[in-house]
Amino acid sequence: MRITKKAKYAAILTGLILFPLLIKFYPVDFSPTRIVKIHINDAEIINNKYMVFTRTGVFINRDSLIDYKFNSGDIYGYLYDAHSSGKSMDCTALVNGYRVYWPISLYPNIITIHCE
Repeated sequence: MRITKKAKYAAILTGLILFPLLIKFYPVDFSPTRIVKIHINDAEIINNKYMVFTRTGVFINRDSLIDYKFNSGDIYGYLYDAHSSGKSMDCTALVNGYRVYWPISLYPNIITIHCE
């Protein structure tokens, strides 16, 4: 059975579309969680994403079905209010995922956070 040129191009195009989607969702949702100590510098909404800027890097705060986390708005409100009031924000956070720069930009997701 011969594979036609059209089928070969369709397979390549499908791979080019599915590969970035696999990379986008795999590292964040299925990677192991870890505990990090962070100092919050800023919390902003950028492109409809809750972004948290720290001395150790940038984190994202989004809902996660895998981790049963559905309170990203509450966490963002807590961080934003505490930061805007001028409090020093030394926190311990449980995060999931790693920073991926290329081909798409991914950030570790904050699952839970406790600030002093």
